[in-house]
Amino acid sequence: MADFRTALVRIIPFLLLQYVSKSEGFITNRPLIVTAILGKPYVMEHYDMTGRMGNDRYKGFSVDLLEKIAVLANFTYEIRLVPDNQYGVKIDKNGSGNWTWTGMIGEVIRNKADLTMGDIAVTRAREQVVDFTYPFMTSGLTILARRSTTEAKSIRSVADLAGQTEIKYGVVAGGSTYQFFKSHKFDPFRRMYEFMMNNSDDCFVRSYEEGVHRVHESNGRYMLIAESNLVDYAVSQNCNLTSIGREFTSTGFAIAVKTGSDLREKISRAILSLKEDHVLSELREKWWEGGQNSCRMSEGWTDSGVQVKLSMESLIGAALLLAWQFRRTSK
Repeated sequence: MADFRTALVRIIPFLLLQYVSKSEGFITNRPLIVTAILGKPYVMEHYDMTGRMGNDRYKGFSVDLLEKIAVLANFTYEIRLVPDNQYGVKIDKNGSGNWTWTGMIGEVIRNKADLTMGDIAVTRAREQVVDFTYPFMTSGLTILARRSTTEAKSIRSVADLAGQTEIKYGVVAGGSTYQFFKSHKFDPFRRMYEFMMNNSDDCFVRSYEEGVHRVHESNGRYMLIAESNLVDYAVSQNCNLTSIGREFTSTGFAIAVKTGSDLREKISRAILSLKEDHVLSELREKWWEGGQNSCRMSEGWTDSGVQVKLSMESLIGAALLLAWQFRRTSK
């Protein structure tokens, strides 16, 4: 009887936890494992890591977004960086026909993570192996270039870039932009993919940060094709960079979960709620146009995004206008 009572005392708290969790709508009793990839401004490490532990080590748009989603969907989580630093592509290991997925998508498929975090694009291939939530952001593709050389090289669009061979251009190898060019059957994108493959060492980069660095240091001899959101952020941070041409194609960024997981519906509802309450736009403004926007602030941009160039003539004109208004009101 004593053993029975002891066992009962031990199991009652567990049963109560199960009941409370279900009644309050908890998704799970354990922290969800979130696989993430470092990339500005979505997921970044704090410069000062002193005393920081767990999720507190990270900051960024996606970090803030996940925190708000977790409150609405009622779950806790643990952020873990993906070991291979990839978003997720399907590869054939050793050419043996043993196809597998890399990166964050692979982590979800193999049950090493419950969901993804960061700027992972929704693609047809990925949708065949995971479920995606409602997109929290959309983006097109555009060209990142060094500002001082774009006029001299007469590059105004992706068609101009495809029609020449002097300037090298490229994408992040294995990413969604790479897959876009690889799968495209029509020019100029098919021709551009062939050009990049024939000049792979000069065109492809391992990460977006590497691509931005190459653009900046190449003195106009290299341009990066990437998601417009990433290009906008790079331009806002570096006054020597600019974007070229209109956006082409469009894709959504969402959170990937296991196929059939109820997380998809719960997180999608949370994202829709944040969108309707304008929280998504506020987070966008915070990380793209807020205090991080050192280039615009240094060049005289106002908080509303309007650039103000103060010259001696404009200052004199303003002074004369104020003097004229003062004379009128003093009469």
